[in-house]
Amino acid sequence: MAPSAGTWADMGSSSWALSFSSTARAPSTSFADQGVSMHQMRNRVVAQTRQLEELRNQVASLQDAGAGVRNMQMQVKELQANVAECMSLAKRIVDPKGGVGELARDLAVIKGKAVEQDAASKMAKDTVDKLGP
Repeated sequence: MAPSAGTWADMGSSSWALSFSSTARAPSTSFADQGVSMHQMRNRVVAQTRQLEELRNQVASLQDAGAGVRNMQMQVKELQANVAECMSLAKRIVDPKGGVGELARDLAVIKGKAVEQDAASKMAKDTVDKLGP
């Protein structure tokens, strides 16, 4: 005869001990009360852990991408500064008061003087040719 509640006096009976141990249950937990087994809970925890790791990897990828974007932004700003400097130099080069404009004026003066010297040289040659046979 198995007792309904285990007592110290009844523990001597081996049949009662087997009966008591087979009917004993662990304290109730909230997931056990809902009919969820430990195996199911473990599977859920494993799945959530995988999802959490995937989210961590995605966050790390986003952080890497953000760092790449910041790097590109710095490069674009540097490029903009270089372009602005090049535009300033180009303006100075093509400025009519300086750069190529000034060079063109100087070349025109040199060309004019060369034409004058060429004309003077022709006159001198003609004069020398007239003096001698």
